[in-house]
Amino acid sequence: MLLATWNVNSLKARSARVSEWIADVQPDVLMLQETKMTDAASPAVCRAVKEVLGEDNLTVFDGTLFLYTAP
Repeated sequence: MLLATWNVNSLKARSARVSEWIADVQPDVLMLQETKMTDAASPAVCRAVKEVLGEDNLTVFDGTLFLYTAP
């Protein structure tokens, strides 16, 4: 199992880089800090990240993003 954490300091500004990294590394669990986004403000980014990971679970809150592959 591969766990990863990343302080992205604005996911919106780095969404392409993050998506590319996720596709290359394919972590089982990914925690992003300082996304500077909320669920309401980031539905497009959430969908883009979820597309890369497939039908995985996705939660965004308080500027953090927690992604994990379904067991």
